[in-house]
Amino acid sequence: MEMDAPPWTVTLICGASGVGKSRTAIPLAARYGVPLAEADDIVTALAALTTPEHHPLLHYWDTHPEIQVAEPERIAELHFAAADALRPGFEAVIAEQDTEFDVAAG
Repeated sequence: MEMDAPPWTVTLICGASGVGKSRTAIPLAARYGVPLAEADDIVTALAALTTPEHHPLLHYWDTHPEIQVAEPERIAELHFAAADALRPGFEAVIAEQDTEFDVAAG
């Protein structure tokens, strides 16, 4: 049975750890025949390819263990800063997946 193309280009499924993001995303991607990229995998790969000197925000949690007891506002600030720093990488992955999907579908 062939599915119609989804009415969207990219879907982001967000949530806290353990709430079922992957459990939702995997069948959704399979149903529509679209690629799936998980942010954790991208961050893990980038962390393995960089150093704290090269990408301090990406490695901040490992190099500053005291952050675990910081005020929630400070933790949120660092998460947003890291997300902003990683934005170009995520945009590149999304653009590549979108191009691959367009070529495969066309």
